[in-house]
Amino acid sequence: MITDLEEIERLSKEGLGKNYAFIQALNQYLHGTETRRLKDFCIRINELSVKYTKLIDCTMCGNCCIGQAGNIKTSTEDHTLLAKELNVSTEKLKTQYLEMLDGEYYLSTPCPLLAGKECSAYAGRPEICRRFPYLDKDFLLSALHRFPLQQLVSRASFCPIVFNVLEDLKKSYRSSE
Repeated sequence: MITDLEEIERLSKEGLGKNYAFIQALNQYLHGTETRRLKDFCIRINELSVKYTKLIDCTMCGNCCIGQAGNIKTSTEDHTLLAKELNVSTEKLKTQYLEMLDGEYYLSTPCPLLAGKECSAYAGRPEICRRFPYLDKDFLLSALHRFPLQQLVSRASFCPIVFNVLEDLKKSYRSSE
């Protein structure tokens, strides 16, 4: 298991071509496949995600919050939770912490809620933040058709959990060939 952020970034850059080739092969393996194979694949990713989430304290990193994951779209429910956690009105939340783009509210990056490497509103953070790095089985099963596996490669360059999941996936895929 690798958790050093500089090493992860270096190894991700060095292995970029091989990682994309792996994802391309994996896409071919899963393309047009029966539901069972796809479901098993999502379960495997979820198992690896649970394993590494238990081993890696993601509050020690904060890379997803400093801009690596992009702007975070927020919902009305997110506004309610965030406002309560920050002890402000939803209107103040919108003016002080959120940006409006194309009629939708977003947390900009770097996230204005980030204090050091931790979220100052962790208990009330938006759902999309709670679900990062988006490797839970239910999300994958519902979104795989619009969640390109290539995103695993880009997220692996800044997220220790995703990096280690991808490395384990490569090992298990190769051993099953």
